[in-house]
Amino acid sequence: MFLNSLAQHGWSRALRFCTGMSLMGLACLGGLAQAQQAAAPDSTPSEQTQLMQDLYTLAAPEMAGRATDTAGNRQAAAWIIQRLQQLGLRPCGADFIQDFRFTLRGQDKQGRNILACHAGSAPDHASRPMLLLSAHYDHLGVRNGKVHPGADDNASGVAALLSIAGGLQTQPLQHDVVLAFFDAEELELQGAKALVAQPQVELQRIALNINLDMVGRGDHGELYASGSYHTPALRELLLSLPASPDLRLKLGHDRPEQGQDDWTTQSDHYTLFRAGIPFLYFGVEDHADYHQPGDTPDKIQPAFYRAAVDLIAQALRAADQRILQGDLQAGLQARKKDAAPATVKGAPG
Repeated sequence: MFLNSLAQHGWSRALRFCTGMSLMGLACLGGLAQAQQAAAPDSTPSEQTQLMQDLYTLAAPEMAGRATDTAGNRQAAAWIIQRLQQLGLRPCGADFIQDFRFTLRGQDKQGRNILACHAGSAPDHASRPMLLLSAHYDHLGVRNGKVHPGADDNASGVAALLSIAGGLQTQPLQHDVVLAFFDAEELELQGAKALVAQPQVELQRIALNINLDMVGRGDHGELYASGSYHTPALRELLLSLPASPDLRLKLGHDRPEQGQDDWTTQSDHYTLFRAGIPFLYFGVEDHADYHQPGDTPDKIQPAFYRAAVDLIAQALRAADQRILQGDLQAGLQARKKDAAPATVKGAPG
């Protein structure tokens, strides 16, 4: 939609070239970033164009649906790291990657989370609470011979996180921010479980997890924020966000009596919630292409998507300010003292 045909096809061929490389994969992808930028209509593409470029790249056929422990998934991970380096983000530890292994349905799998950290601007930021932004980058891969691109689920969340990360570089928050790109969400939240089991950051400092999962499809013009039922202090924050002509923010999908319509257990935030970390989960309701080959980037509405990313960035900044002022911290701490749900209901998607 946003690229001319020559630029789009040239990028696809370059991705195929990188796929065939092994030891030089990251270096190759580094060169691809320059080629991608040069192929864009402007030498310095707008935030809107970059957001859509990133989404199209993650949902490209060459990524083969990004299923955990596949070549397409590893290619996506390498590309995300390269984008983080472009943006000037640093790893939380010695490396961006947290490797983990798990066994599911009799199969051993290798997963890899990607973690980046951005220091807050407050003089005492290292001792203050911090915020965790998360999105899973894995999807379903190839099923029955058909690639499941996962444009909305969840290339949209990953590209949104990258866009927000770019904003942090120019306008840092007072508090530290961790950006977590989780693997194996589609396999019962294994990436988030790995982070809790083997923390790469100080979990006790995380005041709030803002999780993004399916934020691009505005079929009904609605973006949901789930989590304020469990942490009522977040409701006022959400209601204070400015209105947008391109979307309607709705609160909900977080009450136990809603059954499968309760999203509390249905993405990575749940594992962190069980560890005592309050959450806001932004997403759209299921659409006809959910977990289908038809979840393609051309069905993402750019105006809705951009508005969703902007609203989530505003929620992050509002949380930063309210924690700084002490307005939100008491409410968050009150929730963290409560017992989190003990069991997972249903299979996450």
